[in-house]
Amino acid sequence: MIRPLLAHPAFRFVVVGTVITILTYALYLWLLQSFSYRIAYGVSYLAGIGCSLLLHSRYVFRTRITTRTALLYPVMYFAQYLFGLGILTVSVRLLQVPAEFALAVSIALSVPLVFFASRWLMKSAANVEQPTEDGT
Repeated sequence: MIRPLLAHPAFRFVVVGTVITILTYALYLWLLQSFSYRIAYGVSYLAGIGCSLLLHSRYVFRTRITTRTALLYPVMYFAQYLFGLGILTVSVRLLQVPAEFALAVSIALSVPLVFFASRWLMKSAANVEQPTEDGT
Protein backbone atom coordinates (compact mmCIF):
# COMPACT_ATOMS: atom_id res chain seq x y z
CA MET A 1 0.00 0.00 0.00
CA ILE A 2 2.79 2.44 0.82
CA ARG A 3 5.01 1.32 -2.07
CA PRO A 4 2.92 3.10 -4.76
CA LEU A 5 3.08 6.28 -2.69
CA LEU A 6 6.86 6.08 -2.53
CA ALA A 7 6.96 6.19 -6.33
CA HIS A 8 5.77 9.81 -6.24
CA PRO A 9 8.34 12.54 -5.56
CA ALA A 10 5.65 14.69 -3.93
CA PHE A 11 5.02 12.00 -1.29
CA ARG A 12 8.74 11.51 -0.66
CA PHE A 13 9.10 15.30 -0.43
CA VAL A 14 6.44 15.41 2.28
CA VAL A 15 8.07 12.56 4.24
CA VAL A 16 11.56 14.09 4.07
CA GLY A 17 10.20 17.55 4.70
CA THR A 18 8.30 16.34 7.74
CA VAL A 19 11.44 14.84 9.27
CA ILE A 20 13.52 17.95 8.55
CA THR A 21 10.72 20.20 9.78
CA ILE A 22 10.38 18.35 13.08
CA LEU A 23 14.11 18.52 13.68
CA THR A 24 14.48 22.17 12.71
CA TYR A 25 11.30 23.18 14.59
CA ALA A 26 12.73 21.53 17.72
CA LEU A 27 15.95 23.47 17.19
CA TYR A 28 13.92 26.69 16.71
CA LEU A 29 12.03 26.13 19.98
CA TRP A 30 15.26 25.36 21.83
CA LEU A 31 16.92 28.50 20.45
CA LEU A 32 13.89 30.62 21.41
CA GLN A 33 14.91 30.09 25.03
CA SER A 34 17.99 32.26 24.49
CA PHE A 35 17.44 34.23 21.28
CA SER A 36 14.80 36.26 19.44
CA TYR A 37 12.45 34.47 17.04
CA ARG A 38 14.35 35.97 14.09
CA ILE A 39 17.72 34.58 15.19
CA ALA A 40 16.17 31.24 16.15
CA TYR A 41 14.54 31.04 12.73
CA GLY A 42 17.76 31.91 10.90
CA VAL A 43 19.92 29.36 12.69
CA SER A 44 17.37 26.55 12.45
CA TYR A 45 16.76 27.40 8.79
CA LEU A 46 20.45 27.18 7.93
CA ALA A 47 20.71 23.86 9.74
CA GLY A 48 17.93 22.46 7.57
CA ILE A 49 19.47 23.47 4.23
CA GLY A 50 22.30 20.94 4.33
CA CYS A 51 19.98 18.09 5.31
CA SER A 52 17.51 19.19 2.69
CA LEU A 53 20.06 19.25 -0.13
CA LEU A 54 21.28 15.76 0.66
CA LEU A 55 17.89 14.15 1.22
CA HIS A 56 16.07 15.91 -1.61
CA SER A 57 18.72 15.05 -4.16
CA ARG A 58 19.19 11.42 -3.17
CA TYR A 59 15.83 10.32 -1.84
CA VAL A 60 13.13 12.66 -3.14
CA PHE A 61 14.22 13.47 -6.69
CA ARG A 62 16.80 10.69 -7.06
CA THR A 63 19.44 12.83 -8.67
CA ARG A 64 23.07 13.34 -7.82
CA ILE A 65 24.33 16.55 -6.30
CA THR A 66 26.07 18.54 -9.00
CA THR A 67 28.19 21.63 -8.66
CA ARG A 68 25.34 23.66 -10.11
CA THR A 69 22.85 22.21 -7.65
CA ALA A 70 25.16 22.76 -4.70
CA LEU A 71 25.59 26.40 -5.68
CA LEU A 72 21.99 27.22 -6.62
CA TYR A 73 20.21 25.28 -3.87
CA PRO A 74 21.21 27.71 -1.10
CA VAL A 75 20.21 30.63 -3.35
CA MET A 76 16.75 29.12 -3.81
CA TYR A 77 16.47 28.54 -0.09
CA PHE A 78 17.59 32.10 0.64
CA ALA A 79 14.65 33.36 -1.42
CA GLN A 80 12.38 30.99 0.49
CA TYR A 81 13.97 32.17 3.74
CA LEU A 82 13.04 35.77 2.95
CA PHE A 83 9.50 34.68 2.07
CA GLY A 84 9.25 32.66 5.29
CA LEU A 85 10.70 35.46 7.40
CA GLY A 86 8.14 37.85 5.93
CA ILE A 87 5.29 35.47 6.76
CA LEU A 88 6.75 34.91 10.24
CA THR A 89 7.03 38.65 10.87
CA VAL A 90 3.50 39.37 9.65
CA SER A 91 2.19 36.49 11.75
CA VAL A 92 3.89 37.69 14.95
CA ARG A 93 3.60 41.45 14.56
CA LEU A 94 0.35 41.98 12.69
CA LEU A 95 -1.70 38.87 13.37
CA GLN A 96 -0.42 38.48 16.95
CA VAL A 97 0.32 34.79 16.48
CA PRO A 98 2.59 33.60 19.31
CA ALA A 99 6.16 33.13 18.09
CA GLU A 100 6.02 29.45 19.11
CA PHE A 101 3.27 28.84 16.54
CA ALA A 102 4.07 31.44 13.89
CA LEU A 103 6.65 29.21 12.23
CA ALA A 104 3.90 26.69 11.45
CA VAL A 105 2.09 29.36 9.42
CA SER A 106 5.29 30.13 7.52
CA ILE A 107 5.94 26.45 6.83
CA ALA A 108 2.41 25.79 5.60
CA LEU A 109 2.64 28.60 3.08
CA SER A 110 6.18 27.76 1.98
CA VAL A 111 5.92 24.00 1.34
CA PRO A 112 4.27 24.11 -2.10
CA LEU A 113 6.69 26.77 -3.34
CA VAL A 114 9.72 24.85 -2.11
CA PHE A 115 8.55 21.57 -3.69
CA PHE A 116 8.19 23.03 -7.17
CA ALA A 117 11.37 25.09 -6.95
CA SER A 118 13.38 22.12 -5.63
CA ARG A 119 12.04 19.78 -8.30
CA TRP A 120 12.86 22.25 -11.04
CA LEU A 121 16.37 22.85 -9.69
CA MET A 122 17.23 19.19 -9.13
CA LYS A 123 15.88 18.02 -12.48
CA SER A 124 17.32 20.89 -14.50
CA ALA A 125 20.74 20.51 -12.87
CA ALA A 126 20.71 16.78 -13.57
CA ASN A 127 19.83 17.40 -17.23
CA VAL A 128 22.52 20.04 -17.66
CA GLU A 129 25.38 17.93 -16.33
CA GLN A 130 24.42 14.54 -17.77
CA PRO A 131 26.34 13.48 -20.86
CA THR A 132 24.42 13.07 -24.07
CA GLU A 133 23.92 9.69 -25.77
CA ASP A 134 27.08 10.15 -27.85
CA GLY A 135 29.11 10.60 -24.62
CA THR A 136 29.74 14.33 -24.85
